[in-house]
Amino acid sequence: PSIQHSHIRLPSTQYSHILLPSIQHSHIRLPSTQHTYIRLPSIQHSHIRLPSTQHSHIRLPSTQHSHIRLPSTQYSHIRHPSTHHSHIQLPSTQHSHIRLPSTQHSHIRLPSTQHSHIRLPSTQHSHIRLPSTQYSHIRHPSTHHSHIQLPSTQHSHIRLPSTQHSHIRLPSTQHSHIRLPSTQHSHIRLPSPR
Repeated sequence: PSIQHSHIRLPSTQYSHILLPSIQHSHIRLPSTQHTYIRLPSIQHSHIRLPSTQHSHIRLPSTQHSHIRLPSTQYSHIRHPSTHHSHIQLPSTQHSHIRLPSTQHSHIRLPSTQHSHIRLPSTQHSHIRLPSTQYSHIRHPSTHHSHIQLPSTQHSHIRLPSTQHSHIRLPSTQHSHIRLPSTQHSHIRLPSPR
């Protein structure tokens, strides 16, 4: 805790517990983690995934069975709840649980996820792209058996094509359940629904 201007690399970790609160201007990389629990609250200008981050850049590809909680982040590049102007990239995740409520002006990318659970309610001016996901609980394009919940969004742009048996809003969905209440000035594209 309480590290400043630090560079940390932690690849290929298994069943690890990591706590890194109150870090500033840190760069963290944690790819190819399995069954990891990570909590990183109150960081500023950090390159990593964690809660209450400001102006942070985070990359977490190829994670399996990971639990991540990242609330009250501002201007962060990562998946987080209550993120403001955030950029998130989380490709090729499996069996991951992600919570991202009350995000503003956030950019989130989550392609090729399997059996993931994602919650993103009360988002404003958000751009979300989620292609080629399977059995995911999240908004994504090309999702299979996915569950998505995105209530009370304002001025949001969502693209979700070629999904099967998903619970979400998106184009070319089959047997899908979508819930999007209290949305204002939202742009949604859902072509060729079956």
